[in-house]
Parts: sequence; structure tokens; C-alpha cells
Amino acid sequence: MDDAERRIASVKAAYYQLLGILADGAALQPPAPLMTMTIPEAARAGKLDGANFYELGGTFKVNTGDGIATMDMAEIRAHPGLIDSEGFVRGGKASPSVRKILAAIANAYPTSLSFKAAAKRAGISMRSSGVPKYEREVLASPDVINRDGRLTWAHKPANFVEMANPIDTFAANLPPAYAKMLRVLAGGQQPLSRHEVATLSGLSVTSSGIGAGLKELLALELVEKLPDGRFRLSADFRS
Repeated sequence: MDDAERRIASVKAAYYQLLGILADGAALQPPAPLMTMTIPEAARAGKLDGANFYELGGTFKVNTGDGIATMDMAEIRAHPGLIDSEGFVRGGKASPSVRKILAAIANAYPTSLSFKAAAKRAGISMRSSGVPKYEREVLASPDVINRDGRLTWAHKPANFVEMANPIDTFAANLPPAYAKMLRVLAGGQQPLSRHEVATLSGLSVTSSGIGAGLKELLALELVEKLPDGRFRLSADFRS
């Protein structure tokens, strides 16, 4: 130990002695330093069971109880057990809606989707007040590559996530007549005229509900109207 180190040790000893005096003579020990380790080391030490993962700037961190371990996504994927059966970081805090949108992007691999298309495939209405927040979280995910607004899963999924049919999800939240029209348009291979939509839906061609229903489906961006006046399912649902 050189002179500088001895002086530092002497100052530390005096400091802790003073703390002891201030605490009515109780002997105080210097606080134990936080243990630092990589996430694989933490896993081998059994520190990850029930641990709290969180993401910061594209790097995942985990509080091991003894300290904070960090690693990037490449390291996480290389370590068995840190990715759950749906391909997400185990213990992640993404909301159910965000996880559904991420799953839609993963299921489309290697095809890219717009955020809006991914949300629709996840059964998320563009009218939802949570959409801006969902979009921020999806775009911040290290599993998503964003190329000019087209989102692609960053790696080939180990398996595809089983998801509810988005048409069923949207139909369940529509008036029955509108749901019938949506299902007809979703099942058709070719665009349909207003008359054909009404007939195939079992509705009166002269009913005012046909126009109102198609208008609502257009407003929800579930269907699109072609220049010739015919209707078809939104391209966001089509591969």
C-alpha cells in the first residue's frame, strides 16, 4: 500500500469512527457494495427467478437483489430461458395490447407491416385512446426494426403466436348488421358492390342501415372503397 492509499484508508477509518460516535457509539460497518454480474451469471446464481426486468434505451436490465445486471438483446437471445414462449423477454412489462401488436409483427415475419396494420391484425381499434402510447412502446421495442414506418420482426420467431381472428374481434364490438357486412367483405375474394354486400349479408338492399354500416366500417378503416364504388376488406388485413 502506497502513501496515497494509506491516507485514503485513514480518512475512511476516521469517517466510520465518527459515524459510530454519532450513533451513540454503535459500531457502523461500511455499506456492502452492490454485486455486479452479467445476466447469465445472475441466472447461474439463481438470481433471476421472479426478478424484475425492465428496458432502458434498448438495453434490458434486471434487479437481481444484489445489484443491477444488464445485457443487450443479442446476449439475451443467446441465453436459454430469458425469452418466453411468445418470443418476448421473460418478465417484460409490455401491456396486453402492445404484446398483441408485437405478436402480429412477429407472425408476419419476414413481411413488414405498418403500425396501423399490425394494430388492426391485433384487433386494436384505431379509435382507442391508447393507440399513441401503444405505438411509442412498439417502436421502442428492440425486437422491431423500423424502416420508414414499415415494421419487421428483428429475428426469425422460434414459433408463431396463436392469435384471435381480428375480424371476429372487431365484429364482436359492432352492431349485428354491421358485423355481418364486415364478415361478408372479409370472406370475399373480390370487391363487392353495395347491392352485393346487402344481399350476401341477408339485409334489405333498400335499408338505410346498409349505407350507415358501410360508412362506419370505412370510418374504422376496416374496409376500403374503390374508385368504381365497390368495397373490399382493408389492405391492412391482407398479406
